Amino acid sequence: MVKNRYKSKAVSGSGEIRHEIYDEICTGFAPGGVVIVWAVGIGRQTEIGRYQGKKVTIPQSEIERLDSHEILLFKPEYRKMTMTDDRIVPKKIQETNKNKPISFGLWILIAKNINGSLFLNYRMVLF
Repeated sequence: MVKNRYKSKAVSGSGEIRHEIYDEICTGFAPGGVVIVWAVGIGRQTEIGRYQGKKVTIPQSEIERLDSHEILLFKPEYRKMTMTDDRIVPKKIQETNKNKPISFGLWILIAKNINGSLFLNYRMVLF
């Protein structure tokens, strides 16, 4: 897919059609272990696939070897600070969902409607 070309109109408004290639891979992660992978190019993002992760237990000895930034994901106080930061999760959303279970299926519907922009994204440049 990465070497596939697609047509894209020039931004200049000339009407010129350019043939672009995908040059990045983007992954999105959602609650419940869902991972979505996209091929990304100039003006286009195409879903490659959806995958279901499996729960794993990371040994404490491995966690202890992480650097000061990586280890934050394993600290409950850091996760709580992140999830209650209204710049990340708006207060209205926090209040609406307080004491409710995560609607895992809802994340998939959101991803279909907005192409994954609410997912935690990681991009990898290919070229």
